[in-house]
Amino acid sequence: MLNLPDSSIEEVPIDDEVRDLANEYIAAGVLGQASFSDALHVSAATVAGADLILSWNFRHIVNFNRIRGFNSVNIRFGYRTMTILSPKCSATIRLERQRQLHLCIFPGVVVC
Repeated sequence: MLNLPDSSIEEVPIDDEVRDLANEYIAAGVLGQASFSDALHVSAATVAGADLILSWNFRHIVNFNRIRGFNSVNIRFGYRTMTILSPKCSATIRLERQRQLHLCIFPGVVVC
């Protein structure tokens, strides 16, 4: 995956807040119950305050309509919107050097 120093990796706990938000994605029809683990990935990144999710999961995560759904739920419950891209698309993003990037990569959660 990425060659990240251990000091830049943060484990995101799956707590009640993360589970509740994932359930809201399901209740809103963004994902079906069978895709609850994908809902957990997005909710964990959202609750952790990640700036960006990178995923190869085009069916359940990197999908225009689902991204709109995730962000609709996020706004309704007071969270910020999430940028979700494939790793291939992310190469075009330029970030200010002074700003720390919070990044989630799936499968598994890597926040740096």
